[in-house]
Amino acid sequence: MDESGAVTVTVDTEGRVVAVTVVPDWRNRLDAESLSAAVVAAVQDALLRRLGAWGSPTARSRAWIPAR
Repeated sequence: MDESGAVTVTVDTEGRVVAVTVVPDWRNRLDAESLSAAVVAAVQDALLRRLGAWGSPTARSRAWIPAR
């Protein structure tokens, strides 16, 4: 999510963007020129959260489970 809370991005387990959500009242939070920067910030936030999840003990333990 960007700082204004207007844009939220969802990434999949591979870090690919799968959804971008812009709240209906984004113009009350951002001007039109700031929207693109808000999208970039939301992507960065989502990717940082994904990286954090990759580094979590749960994610690491799953990496060592052999495929069947």
